[in-house]
Order: sequence, then structure tokens, then C-alpha cells
Amino acid sequence: MWQWWQRKLGRQQAEREIGFIVSGYKTAESLFAEPDPRVAEAGGRTDLTRAYAGRWYDEGYRDAAAGKSRSALFSQPDYDAGWFESMERLQANGFRHEILEDEYQRLAEIFK
Repeated sequence: MWQWWQRKLGRQQAEREIGFIVSGYKTAESLFAEPDPRVAEAGGRTDLTRAYAGRWYDEGYRDAAAGKSRSALFSQPDYDAGWFESMERLQANGFRHEILEDEYQRLAEIFK
């Protein structure tokens, strides 16, 4: 039960942060200047932190599938990882997006 609760809290924390940034209520810089101490707990190896990172990853994955990138807006490595993996799969199936190609190349240098 405790693990389920921690995973739920991690996903909710990431969803709140995504909402704050997208709405313009906060910027990524101000939001991540004081990170939630629970996210850094145990070196990021808790159910909460895995769920938190997973939610960011899912957001990036969905954005790539939708043909957009908000990497500069979010400044979140887990978002970038999800976005890059989704683009890898899409490109393997023949998808090409002229505008997103520069973003893909930038992240390819990081993740490959």
C-alpha cells in the first residue's frame, strides 16, 4: 500500500509542475530552483522519484508523438528522454518532421 501511495504522489507532483509551467504560473527555472526534497531522497531511487520521472518521461513521449517539443520550456531531462525515445521509434517507422529535426539532433548527441 505504501509503495502505491508513493507512486501516486510522485506522478501528482510531476503533473502539478507540468501544469504550473504550461499555464505560465511558474517558469522551469524558478520551479526547479527549489526542488521537492522528496524527489532527491535516497539518490532518486524511491517509488516516488521513479513515478515522478516516469510522468515527465510520458509527457515527452506524448509530445513527440504529437509532433511538438517543449524541451526548452520544461528543461527536464526525463521529458527529453521520453521525447527522444518516441522520436527514435517514429523515425524507425519512417516519420520525419523538418522542424523537429534540429531538436532531435541536439538530443541525439546527449542520449547516444
